[in-house]
Amino acid sequence: MYTPREQFNKTVAFGNYAEQMVKQVLGKHIHKDKLTFFPVKENNPEYDIHYLNNDNKKQQTVEVKFDMESMNTGNVFIEFETYMPRTKTYKPSGILATTSDYYVIVSQYLSGNENEFFSFVITEGIS
Repeated sequence: MYTPREQFNKTVAFGNYAEQMVKQVLGKHIHKDKLTFFPVKENNPEYDIHYLNNDNKKQQTVEVKFDMESMNTGNVFIEFETYMPRTKTYKPSGILATTSDYYVIVSQYLSGNENEFFSFVITEGIS
């Protein structure tokens, strides 16, 4: 059993791992090493990855989510709103609130093997 702090640290570590995996997929498999990655401030609420495509000189951003429970359930959770107890209302969050160009959900073991699984979502027109 983990303390809340230990669970939080574990979640952050998985999230950091997921971000590195997405960078690898973007850089080596999708854009064939034609990207320049920019540093992103820790805990940036807008995106996790910021890069320049050296072919078309377009800067793009990526929000990365790691769904740890998908390993157990076989389902992927996509956050789109959050409940505000003080006002007793819901507000857009997650995929509906992101300002990034891409929203990537990383989950493991969905197909029963140990390969990572990535879902890339283009966010233009979602919200």
